[in-house]
Amino acid sequence: MHRPVLAVLATASLLFAASTTVHAQPADAAPSGAYPDKPITLLIPYPPGGSADMLARPLGAALQKKWNQPVVLEYKPGAGGAIASSQLARAKPDGYTLLMVLAAHAINPSLYPSLPYDTRRDFAPVSLVATLPMLVSAPLSTPANSIPELIAYARQHPGKLSFASAGNGNTSHLAAEIFKHRTGADMLHVPY
Repeated sequence: MHRPVLAVLATASLLFAASTTVHAQPADAAPSGAYPDKPITLLIPYPPGGSADMLARPLGAALQKKWNQPVVLEYKPGAGGAIASSQLARAKPDGYTLLMVLAAHAINPSLYPSLPYDTRRDFAPVSLVATLPMLVSAPLSTPANSIPELIAYARQHPGKLSFASAGNGNTSHLAAEIFKHRTGADMLHVPY
């Protein structure tokens, strides 16, 4: 059974600080010289052009300049990031394969009954790269000029408003579902 949405988001909020993860290295692993001494692979669990890509490209370029080693961006979209996360979990735990993740990485264990990895056991946080805002926007024709007015309109006109998200279970979808739950607003979800 999946955890309720509020519990999922609470967990996601705590784990969001681990936005970039690297496969955990055993505590007894011996250092093997200057790191890095070969190319780094940065897995991107979403297609090119999205928010993860917009963060990964400049990050990869900066790391490549700092480390004087190639940083190869490898796109592995699908299953809310689980495909790329699975690849990282199978990678040698030497720090040469990194994963750029968004909040979905923390949410996936609650959405999928079975994953080929354990998020808490198989990954270690490295750095928070960025925080991304969530915005509410509406056409000018919407008869609301503030969030309280939008809530009142949604309550008075159940099902008339819709909201879009990047897909079922995405953070934007879950945030809107919490908004609906807390405000009593009845809006239709349209996943893209």
